[in-house]
Amino acid sequence: YAVEEILLNNGKTKLYVPHLKDGYLFCDKIRKRIFRTLVRHICFKDVDHPTKVTGNMKEGLAKSIVVAFPQYQKLVPVPGQTPWSHIVSNVQNIFKRILSSLPAEERPRKGKKFSKTKQSLTNSSVNVELLAVTNPDKAHREEILDGMRKTFQLRVVERRKGDSITEMIQRWPHLRNYHGEVLSLEFELLHPKAVDMVRVLTPLVPKILDKFSSVKSLSSKCGLDEMKVLMYLGSRLPHTINKDASPIPVEKEIVKVVKIGKSVEEFVEENRSKSNSAVQPYLIAVKGCVSVDILKYFLVLDSFTMELGKIPFLRAIDWLFKSYHVFNVHYPLSWKNFFRFLQTCIYKVFTGTQDDVIPSAQNLYSMLLSL
Repeated sequence: YAVEEILLNNGKTKLYVPHLKDGYLFCDKIRKRIFRTLVRHICFKDVDHPTKVTGNMKEGLAKSIVVAFPQYQKLVPVPGQTPWSHIVSNVQNIFKRILSSLPAEERPRKGKKFSKTKQSLTNSSVNVELLAVTNPDKAHREEILDGMRKTFQLRVVERRKGDSITEMIQRWPHLRNYHGEVLSLEFELLHPKAVDMVRVLTPLVPKILDKFSSVKSLSSKCGLDEMKVLMYLGSRLPHTINKDASPIPVEKEIVKVVKIGKSVEEFVEENRSKSNSAVQPYLIAVKGCVSVDILKYFLVLDSFTMELGKIPFLRAIDWLFKSYHVFNVHYPLSWKNFFRFLQTCIYKVFTGTQDDVIPSAQNLYSMLLSL
């Protein structure tokens, strides 16, 4: 498709063409206007009715956009996908809105699709009950880690069935042992090619603080620069909370601060009793009474706690992120797009066709690469 010509023939978009040819990336509002113009062209100019637009036409338009304006190609390669697959998703969304605006009698009718259930190996030579009661001391560490590796496929099936965090931990109590080591092993078995987020973000934190002076002024109960950086990065992505709320993700959804001397178990129970819905995994940062330093971290999984010890903040966030995947739970609401950004752009983890990298995440990743 001659996308440049199409845009030049439109009074609203022709002014953008010189900037697009120079490699400029517009804000989301203008980008959507440009894409809408192109999609409407193939819907109402190339065919006599939108329902006649084919999948190949949508794919061709997406490819033409990337060929004409390479700045829109995928910055983060996704296995098995083309450099313009994210544009196909945008085109498809616009196309759906066009179809939904048609009179009811003109809209296409679709039959219900049924997905095939994948079969998985569920046999294991390891005695699961015996493994569960093996004492998690130093002497049994290798035995337990090896047993967890050999029983991994059993947990794959349990995750697919939708077993809760509590059900998983009750059957596999070692997921809480060795200060997160077993949890990390499980994540590595799920995603063997994942990148270490801590090694990527640690050198970027001081650069972000230097470049964006407003980051240090953000309010944070744990008071760490790393926390403020994560909040700032999250604010640069679309948020799913109501439009009157702050775009800055809610700190207490992922980290809660308690003073030393407070019972962690009581705190967890109080937090669960106050919640009207399921509580996603979160961190507890234990602070001293006088010192502002964080003495240790706990990872909270339903009513269970996992002591992580005194570790770097980003490593604690790493354990938290991994727990969402190991226990197959959703990301916290205000952090949803940030954790998806971490997942696809930093960890390089792709779990399905829905894990494409949204344009705002690509822009944020491009900014980090430029530091």
